[in-house]
Amino acid sequence: METYVYACMAEAEVIVNMPESAQESLSQDLPQKAIQQRRQLLNVVLAELETLETEETKALTGEGHEDPPG
Repeated sequence: METYVYACMAEAEVIVNMPESAQESLSQDLPQKAIQQRRQLLNVVLAELETLETEETKALTGEGHEDPPG
């Protein structure tokens, strides 16, 4: 979630720091570009969560751990 917030702040910063002429042309493409950036970000976050879930499942089922000598 924190990554998403930073992405939104960066998007706003880009718009604020541009000259007006660039802002006008960008404003037409901005909604589509914002959607694409958010989609990419969500895909990254989803991949990270899936990796963490896999690691957690392995830890809970004991995969990757050796049994104690007996």
